[in-house]
Amino acid sequence: MATGVAPPLISVAMAMAMPAVRDAFHAVVHNTAVNLDAYTAAHITHPNGKAQADLVRAAYVWAGRRHEAAYVQARGTRTAADDHENLAAIAKVFTGPERSLPLYVPADQRRY
Repeated sequence: MATGVAPPLISVAMAMAMPAVRDAFHAVVHNTAVNLDAYTAAHITHPNGKAQADLVRAAYVWAGRRHEAAYVQARGTRTAADDHENLAAIAKVFTGPERSLPLYVPADQRRY
């Protein structure tokens, strides 16, 4: 499983396609979800880690999947507030004492 996170948060629940299928796709998108917490006390541009974690969990539930991931593609904003909140939300959803494998969280700062 993999997921992607970016403000406003977009969560995508994906699973690897069957290895036997060698078509032009690499994963199957099971569900997507999006939110924007405009009512946060800090500011509209300040991320809400709880809302982000809740949305990621909801996307997995709506897709009928457990919230497990080996890879989370994050959007690195290079700001202390955003990056900390985003990473904390990812950790809240995908890590815990029962996790034995590493969680890969590359962050990208592309300008499109």
